[in-house]
This record gives sequence, C-alpha cells and structure tokens, in this order.
Amino acid sequence: MPRPPSVISIPRHLARRDSAVPDGDVWTYLAVAALAAVLTGATAYGATRRTIRVPAVEAALR
Repeated sequence: MPRPPSVISIPRHLARRDSAVPDGDVWTYLAVAALAAVLTGATAYGATRRTIRVPAVEAALR
C-alpha cells in the first residue's frame, strides 16, 4: 500500500535531484545566514538593554 504524500520521509527535491543543496550562488546563503545572525544579535542586545536599564534594587522595590 503506497504511503500518502504527507508521510514521505525523503523530501521531493532530494529524491529528484540527488542533492540536499539547492542550485544557487553560495553568497545568497551566506547573506541570509549573516542577516539572521545580525537580527538575532540586535534583538538580544535590545532586550538586554531594556532589561538592565533600571538597577536591580530599584526594580525590586517598585
């Protein structure tokens, strides 16, 4: 009995192309990874700045 398409364990593009890496320029992937790293760092920095803006003693007494 054939499996339904939603249960296939090998992605279609891998089965058709025999490669896990799609066609394209390597710089595209590096740019996306760099952008993701910058956005993650900026978000973490902003959250940290907002968290430690008020000294701990003042925050505890509020």
